[in-house]
Amino acid sequence: MTAEHHPTPAPAAIAAPAASALTPAASGNRAADDAAAARALLTLLCRPRRRRIDRSQLAPLLPPPTGWGSLLHHAIEHKLVCVLAEALTHADLTEHVPTRVMRHLHGVWRANQHKTHLYRAEAAKITHACREIRFAACGGIAAESTLYGGSGTRQLSDIDLLVTRADLDRTRDLLTELGYQAGARGTLIRSTGDLVLPTVHVDVTTQLPGDPRVDDPASHHLVGALLSRRAHQPIPGHPTPLPVLTPADAYPAALLRLAAPPKTAAGHPLSLFADAAHLHHPHTSTTPRAEAGWPHLIDPLWALLHEVLERGSATLGHTLFDQPAQAPRT
Repeated sequence: MTAEHHPTPAPAAIAAPAASALTPAASGNRAADDAAAARALLTLLCRPRRRRIDRSQLAPLLPPPTGWGSLLHHAIEHKLVCVLAEALTHADLTEHVPTRVMRHLHGVWRANQHKTHLYRAEAAKITHACREIRFAACGGIAAESTLYGGSGTRQLSDIDLLVTRADLDRTRDLLTELGYQAGARGTLIRSTGDLVLPTVHVDVTTQLPGDPRVDDPASHHLVGALLSRRAHQPIPGHPTPLPVLTPADAYPAALLRLAAPPKTAAGHPLSLFADAAHLHHPHTSTTPRAEAGWPHLIDPLWALLHEVLERGSATLGHTLFDQPAQAPRT
């Protein structure tokens, strides 16, 4: 990953006026200010772990007492509650956080650590059962121990498996043998009996999220190429290595996901930008991929990153990524 880089600091949180002085208009402005301050702080927390956030950077962005509700709301929406808890703890700023808020943050973080432990065990079990199938785990389970240091800060909602179309039915059959059943929106679900994580969800797909080429042979060719050069990484606490995309393939795949239409009106959660920022690397981001499949999609991806950096949100882009994107080729 790249050398330390210090972006232009995000604006500090704006102190709210006294409650007795609030008019309806002022109250609305305060809500907007709190939301902007929350986003600035959470954007800072999305920086790659290689660029550690120190107390001097984080402290000016802490909200006033009336702003913690807004910050918690946005942290939940952007799936960054555990990242916030870790950052406040490591920066030794917990004494500046309302006691009950900090207690809640630590509780969510501990619960996610427990969920991560269970997801790792499930990923190891699935990997062993599907050892004869060429697949790659994507998303949170592939990122939590490598990109996020295995601290339980990357929130997981399922296990994403990328397979070829030829292996789709066989993969589903093997998961059924493990006790999985069909769930909503094509996912597979297995009950765990655990109070914190009662069910595990697995999403088996033959197409990268965001790839617009539905049922296009080029899309399936890309998936086959990605799986042919997949990598393997340790699953903490388990002897079975996890098949994953190489970092050079995972980065454009993360950008491709951001290029897809968001599922909500609020846009993509910042956690997806954090994944892309963690994967951003000189050798993965400044030279378009030459391997099979990526040249068909790479220009729109660089255009997306360029827009994030230069037009979509300068603060977001320059905070998360180390250097400007290569200009789109013509």
